[in-house]
Amino acid sequence: MRRTDIFFTINGHVCCTFNGKDSRDKETGKVNLSVVRAKFIRDYLVKAGVDANRVRYQGLAGQYNLGGADKEDRRVELEVRYISK
Repeated sequence: MRRTDIFFTINGHVCCTFNGKDSRDKETGKVNLSVVRAKFIRDYLVKAGVDANRVRYQGLAGQYNLGGADKEDRRVELEVRYISK
């Protein structure tokens, strides 16, 4: 069953930044890598058929590091905002 009643946010993260700042996107040179990561996943889901009105995205920069090795903290998260009735 396809769930069209779930609305969610995609949170992009980066690691190892000073004072929780964002990292530089190597392609554009802008300091917005966490946003780029989240938007990439959002665009992928929309292209796969998810209604764009159900998906938000945001970059959280280095605010919520997992700690440990750098490779462990390159992530995005799906956060359910609400389920409509």
